[in-house]
Amino acid sequence: GDDPDNHGILVLRMPYWDRNGRWRPMRVVARATDCGEELSLRLRTGKYVAACRWALDVLFPRVLRLSDWYGGCMVCPEVNKDPGLTPLLVQKGVPVYRQTKYNRVEQKEEDFWGWDTNEENREAMINLLHRMIRNNDVDGDGIQCEDPVVIQEYRVFARLKNGRTEAMGGWHDDTVLASAIGVSCEQQATLMRAPHVHRTDELSEIEKRQRGVRMRDRSFA
Repeated sequence: GDDPDNHGILVLRMPYWDRNGRWRPMRVVARATDCGEELSLRLRTGKYVAACRWALDVLFPRVLRLSDWYGGCMVCPEVNKDPGLTPLLVQKGVPVYRQTKYNRVEQKEEDFWGWDTNEENREAMINLLHRMIRNNDVDGDGIQCEDPVVIQEYRVFARLKNGRTEAMGGWHDDTVLASAIGVSCEQQATLMRAPHVHRTDELSEIEKRQRGVRMRDRSFA
Protein backbone atom coordinates (compact mmCIF):
# COMPACT_ATOMS: atom_id res chain seq x y z
CA GLY A 1 0.00 0.00 0.00
CA ASP A 2 0.95 3.66 0.19
CA ASP A 3 3.99 4.59 2.20
CA PRO A 4 2.63 6.20 5.39
CA ASP A 5 5.77 8.31 5.84
CA ASN A 6 5.81 9.45 2.23
CA HIS A 7 5.97 13.13 3.21
CA GLY A 8 8.44 13.18 6.07
CA ILE A 9 10.63 16.31 6.09
CA LEU A 10 14.05 16.84 7.67
CA VAL A 11 16.10 20.01 8.08
CA LEU A 12 19.88 19.55 8.22
CA ARG A 13 22.37 22.22 9.24
CA MET A 14 25.62 21.90 7.34
CA PRO A 15 28.98 21.43 9.17
CA TYR A 16 31.38 24.27 9.92
CA TRP A 17 34.32 25.38 12.05
CA ASP A 18 33.20 27.95 14.62
CA ARG A 19 35.12 31.12 15.50
CA ASN A 20 36.92 29.27 18.31
CA GLY A 21 38.23 26.62 15.93
CA ARG A 22 35.83 23.91 17.09
CA TRP A 23 34.29 21.56 14.56
CA ARG A 24 30.50 21.63 14.37
CA PRO A 25 29.37 18.52 12.46
CA MET A 26 26.28 18.31 10.31
CA ARG A 27 23.18 18.19 12.48
CA VAL A 28 19.52 17.20 12.12
CA VAL A 29 17.82 20.31 13.50
CA ALA A 30 14.15 19.74 12.64
CA ARG A 31 11.69 17.10 11.51
CA ALA A 32 8.18 17.62 10.16
CA THR A 33 6.26 14.36 10.22
CA ASP A 34 3.20 13.03 11.99
CA CYS A 35 4.81 9.75 13.05
CA GLY A 36 6.02 10.71 16.55
CA GLU A 37 2.91 9.34 18.22
CA GLU A 38 3.06 6.29 15.95
CA LEU A 39 6.59 5.53 17.14
CA SER A 40 5.58 5.96 20.78
CA LEU A 41 2.64 3.59 20.30
CA ARG A 42 4.83 1.06 18.47
CA LEU A 43 7.45 1.05 21.23
CA ARG A 44 4.81 0.64 23.97
CA THR A 45 2.53 -1.92 22.35
CA GLY A 46 4.23 -3.32 19.26
CA LYS A 47 1.23 -2.14 17.20
CA TYR A 48 1.55 -0.16 13.99
CA VAL A 49 -0.45 2.94 13.06
CA ALA A 50 0.00 4.58 9.66
CA ALA A 51 0.59 8.34 9.54
CA CYS A 52 2.15 11.21 7.65
CA ARG A 53 0.70 11.42 4.16
CA TRP A 54 -0.20 15.04 3.40
CA ALA A 55 -2.22 16.51 0.55
CA LEU A 56 -0.26 18.90 -1.66
CA ASP A 57 -2.08 21.97 -0.29
CA VAL A 58 -0.85 20.95 3.19
CA LEU A 59 2.63 19.80 2.19
CA PHE A 60 3.58 22.86 0.15
CA PRO A 61 3.00 25.51 2.87
CA ARG A 62 4.83 23.35 5.42
CA VAL A 63 7.91 23.04 3.23
CA LEU A 64 7.74 26.74 2.35
CA ARG A 65 7.53 27.78 6.02
CA LEU A 66 10.46 25.57 6.97
CA SER A 67 12.62 26.96 4.19
CA ASP A 68 11.68 30.50 5.23
CA TRP A 69 12.26 29.88 8.94
CA TYR A 70 15.69 28.38 8.35
CA GLY A 71 16.93 31.40 6.43
CA GLY A 72 15.82 30.48 2.92
CA CYS A 73 17.49 27.09 3.07
CA MET A 74 17.72 24.94 -0.02
CA VAL A 75 14.98 22.33 -0.42
CA CYS A 76 15.89 18.95 -1.87
CA PRO A 77 12.62 17.19 -2.77
CA GLU A 78 12.82 13.58 -3.83
CA VAL A 79 11.20 13.57 -7.26
CA ASN A 80 10.56 9.83 -7.57
CA LYS A 81 7.00 10.20 -6.24
CA ASP A 82 6.66 13.98 -6.35
CA PRO A 83 2.95 14.94 -6.11
CA GLY A 84 3.68 18.32 -7.73
CA LEU A 85 5.66 19.96 -4.92
CA THR A 86 8.83 20.75 -6.90
CA PRO A 87 7.21 22.97 -9.58
CA LEU A 88 5.41 24.97 -6.88
CA LEU A 89 8.66 25.54 -4.98
CA VAL A 90 10.49 26.62 -8.14
CA GLN A 91 7.64 28.96 -9.07
CA LYS A 92 7.75 30.49 -5.59
CA GLY A 93 11.47 31.19 -5.90
CA VAL A 94 12.53 28.74 -3.19
CA PRO A 95 16.11 27.46 -3.65
CA VAL A 96 15.67 23.90 -4.98
CA TYR A 97 18.44 21.36 -5.46
CA ARG A 98 19.52 20.76 -9.06
CA GLN A 99 20.80 17.31 -9.97
CA THR A 100 22.84 16.62 -13.08
CA LYS A 101 21.77 13.51 -14.99
CA TYR A 102 22.71 12.04 -18.34
CA ASN A 103 20.00 12.31 -20.98
CA ARG A 104 20.35 9.10 -22.98
CA VAL A 105 18.07 10.39 -25.74
CA GLU A 106 19.94 13.67 -26.27
CA GLN A 107 23.25 12.05 -25.23
CA LYS A 108 24.27 14.90 -22.96
CA GLU A 109 24.20 15.88 -19.30
CA GLU A 110 21.30 18.04 -18.14
CA ASP A 111 20.26 19.66 -14.86
CA PHE A 112 16.95 18.67 -13.27
CA TRP A 113 15.12 20.07 -10.26
CA GLY A 114 15.07 17.82 -7.18
CA TRP A 115 16.76 14.59 -6.17
CA ASP A 116 16.18 11.37 -8.11
CA THR A 117 16.97 8.30 -6.00
CA ASN A 118 17.95 5.38 -8.22
CA GLU A 119 19.91 2.16 -8.05
CA GLU A 120 23.06 3.96 -9.18
CA ASN A 121 23.18 6.50 -6.33
CA ARG A 122 21.19 4.82 -3.54
CA GLU A 123 23.98 2.62 -2.20
CA ALA A 124 26.52 5.45 -2.41
CA MET A 125 24.40 7.88 -0.39
CA ILE A 126 23.58 5.22 2.21
CA ASN A 127 27.28 4.42 2.58
CA LEU A 128 28.06 8.13 3.00
CA LEU A 129 25.45 8.49 5.76
CA HIS A 130 26.73 5.30 7.44
CA ARG A 131 30.25 6.71 7.55
CA MET A 132 29.07 10.04 8.93
CA ILE A 133 27.04 8.41 11.70
CA ARG A 134 30.06 6.29 12.60
CA ASN A 135 32.32 9.36 12.61
CA ASN A 136 30.00 11.64 14.57
CA ASP A 137 32.85 12.62 16.93
CA VAL A 138 35.55 13.03 14.26
CA ASP A 139 36.64 16.55 13.29
CA GLY A 140 35.90 17.27 9.63
CA ASP A 141 33.22 14.56 9.43
CA GLY A 142 30.13 13.23 11.15
CA ILE A 143 26.44 13.92 11.66
CA GLN A 144 24.60 14.47 14.93
CA CYS A 145 20.95 13.79 15.69
CA GLU A 146 18.91 13.90 18.91
CA ASP A 147 15.48 13.24 17.37
CA PRO A 148 14.13 9.92 18.79
CA VAL A 149 12.11 9.13 15.65
CA VAL A 150 15.11 9.57 13.36
CA ILE A 151 17.43 7.68 15.73
CA GLN A 152 15.02 4.76 15.89
CA GLU A 153 14.85 4.56 12.10
CA TYR A 154 18.66 4.62 12.02
CA ARG A 155 18.69 1.68 14.44
CA VAL A 156 16.34 -0.55 12.44
CA PHE A 157 17.95 0.18 9.07
CA ALA A 158 19.92 -2.89 8.04
CA ARG A 159 21.28 -4.91 5.15
CA LEU A 160 18.83 -7.72 4.46
CA LYS A 161 19.55 -11.21 3.17
CA ASN A 162 18.89 -10.09 -0.40
CA GLY A 163 21.73 -7.58 -0.03
CA ARG A 164 19.49 -4.49 -0.08
CA THR A 165 19.72 -1.92 2.70
CA GLU A 166 16.33 -0.91 4.07
CA ALA A 167 14.21 -0.89 7.21
CA MET A 168 13.54 -4.12 9.01
CA GLY A 169 10.05 -5.57 8.61
CA GLY A 170 7.30 -3.37 10.00
CA TRP A 171 9.46 -0.25 10.29
CA HIS A 172 10.05 2.78 8.06
CA ASP A 173 13.27 4.21 6.65
CA ASP A 174 12.07 7.54 5.25
CA THR A 175 14.10 9.74 7.61
CA VAL A 176 17.14 7.56 6.89
CA LEU A 177 16.81 8.22 3.17
CA ALA A 178 16.06 11.89 3.81
CA SER A 179 19.27 12.11 5.86
CA ALA A 180 21.21 10.33 3.12
CA ILE A 181 19.89 12.73 0.49
CA GLY A 182 20.77 15.68 2.71
CA VAL A 183 24.38 14.64 3.27
CA SER A 184 24.75 13.98 -0.46
CA CYS A 185 23.59 17.53 -1.31
CA GLU A 186 25.99 19.34 1.03
CA GLN A 187 27.86 21.14 -1.75
CA GLN A 188 24.71 23.03 -2.85
CA ALA A 189 23.65 24.10 0.65
CA THR A 190 22.63 27.76 0.99
CA LEU A 191 23.97 30.28 3.49
CA MET A 192 21.71 31.11 6.42
CA ARG A 193 19.92 34.47 6.29
CA ALA A 194 17.20 36.11 8.39
CA PRO A 195 13.80 34.37 8.19
CA HIS A 196 11.67 35.85 5.40
CA VAL A 197 8.17 37.16 6.14
CA HIS A 198 5.66 36.68 3.34
CA ARG A 199 3.09 39.39 2.76
CA THR A 200 -0.50 38.30 2.18
CA ASP A 201 -0.41 39.43 -1.44
CA GLU A 202 2.64 37.23 -2.08
CA LEU A 203 0.81 34.03 -1.24
CA SER A 204 -0.40 31.64 -3.89
CA GLU A 205 -4.04 30.63 -4.13
CA ILE A 206 -3.19 27.28 -2.53
CA GLU A 207 -1.59 29.04 0.46
CA LYS A 208 -4.50 31.47 0.81
CA ARG A 209 -7.00 28.63 0.91
CA GLN A 210 -4.80 26.74 3.38
CA ARG A 211 -4.54 29.71 5.76
CA GLY A 212 -8.13 30.94 5.36
CA VAL A 213 -9.50 34.46 4.99
CA ARG A 214 -8.65 35.90 8.42
CA MET A 215 -5.16 36.91 7.40
CA ARG A 216 -3.67 40.21 8.56
CA ASP A 217 -1.13 42.25 6.61
CA ARG A 218 1.80 40.04 7.58
CA SER A 219 2.17 36.43 8.57
CA PHE A 220 4.62 33.60 8.24
CA ALA A 221 3.80 31.53 5.20
